Amino acid sequence: CIYFFGGGAPHSDVHNACSALCLEGWEGDDPRATWQVVASPGSVESDQMPSPVQGVKGTVFQDEFVIFGGRRQGGRCTNDVWSLDLAGASFAATPTLPWRRLECDGEAPSPRVWHCACQAVHGQWFIYGGSTWQFEEPAEPHDFRTLF
Repeated sequence: CIYFFGGGAPHSDVHNACSALCLEGWEGDDPRATWQVVASPGSVESDQMPSPVQGVKGTVFQDEFVIFGGRRQGGRCTNDVWSLDLAGASFAATPTLPWRRLECDGEAPSPRVWHCACQAVHGQWFIYGGSTWQFEEPAEPHDFRTLF
């Protein structure tokens, strides 16, 4: 399955919906692709799931869908890292899967949106570029040219 989180149009509402596109039968004569909503227990207010964002990037690693960054409603960018537990996910019915905020060691990338992200081998995930959603050069120093 391919997982998606958040979204929304610029200068419009953003959301924190999660969905999956599950692919089956691609080796045979009857390939199928099925969209599925992924429900999550808890709420943003109780810090049990990510805030609505757009321009977020995610990757699947082992049994986790990990997301980074994005732009919240109102324009503030984030550098939050969240993980959706995919262990035991079954798509026979709408799955309910829990999120958890990940506390990461080391120097984190600054808050950003529309960055590039690439999963490499051995659990490495590279983050590069992005912006804070302005068209002029930021007044404060930024690290958008640093590879994390």
